[in-house]
Amino acid sequence: MQLPFFRNLGLDLSNFFRGTLNISLAPHSFKIVQPKYTFPLVKWHPNYEAETFSFSACQLVYLDRIYTGLIYYPHPETKLGHFQDDTIIEVIAPPIPSIKYSDAIELKVIPDEIKIIFNEL
Repeated sequence: MQLPFFRNLGLDLSNFFRGTLNISLAPHSFKIVQPKYTFPLVKWHPNYEAETFSFSACQLVYLDRIYTGLIYYPHPETKLGHFQDDTIIEVIAPPIPSIKYSDAIELKVIPDEIKIIFNEL
């Protein structure tokens, strides 16, 4: 439902799978620093409050293939009542054949845009 709103703001997501990969970084976490796109207070649904979304380019490596995607970050401060686990990073990517829950995947981020916080084990 959000796709037309992002397209109107200049970000076409039509080539991506219609869902996110939720990638666990645990025990590590991440922080949005300077994403390429930030869309403040998008009113994408009549029954929900407006939300702010950020996107940052990334690459996924799965079974020796590289996929270009986007980190999808709905800002938790605009999504009241929703707990955002900072060890889970959401990624929008093209369809990835045969990927399934609990598969290992390598995630490459742009350090100036996304900071990975390496917590001690």
